[in-house]
Amino acid sequence: LYEELLTPASALPGVTAAGAARVTVLTGNNRTVGVSTDGQPLRDDRSNVMPVRVNVVSRGYLDAMGIRLLAGRQFDETDVPSSPRVVIIGRALGEQLWPGADPVGRVVLWEDGPLQLTGVVPDTVYLRSTEREPRPFFYLLLSQNYENGVSLHIRTAGDPLSLINAVRPVTRSLDPKLALTRPRRLADDFQSSVETERLLERLSTMLSGVAVLLAAE
Repeated sequence: LYEELLTPASALPGVTAAGAARVTVLTGNNRTVGVSTDGQPLRDDRSNVMPVRVNVVSRGYLDAMGIRLLAGRQFDETDVPSSPRVVIIGRALGEQLWPGADPVGRVVLWEDGPLQLTGVVPDTVYLRSTEREPRPFFYLLLSQNYENGVSLHIRTAGDPLSLINAVRPVTRSLDPKLALTRPRRLADDFQSSVETERLLERLSTMLSGVAVLLAAE
């Protein structure tokens, strides 16, 4: 179903890339799994397990988000449900698991078995635009990992919201019951995230000032 949605969506006039993802950036959502730190099966006491954020995405998602490859390859049409499960990792995770070495082609062990590492990408911010330290992160392929709901990501040459009326008929043609909800621009989410952080900083500064005045009295 997702492939049948993404193919016509990618072909719409003005669309330069389209993909789907379970987790949307800057929404505050977070999915975390356990990954082996030594290449051995995860121990019951979790002594060789590190928490890693995960997102399940389709082919085309990285292009739609403007996330470039640093090494290896993207997910492609050879990665199917019957083939070995694949993973693309963020740079910080590669440096933690294999410091100073090329991680492409290695195997990542996580809670649900082995993953063949095909590529490395820059670290991505998912919780807040002001995150300072990169968190360990990897991407799984949607066609190999079931998800009952995703967000459609479309990169356009013009205003993205102008395409909504063109996208709705695509979803209805697949299933009239499919719901296309909360269309928005990523730039708006970014501004909202920044404003929230700025408000918290201003409140923190005001409270610090009050504390200083109280101490002075």
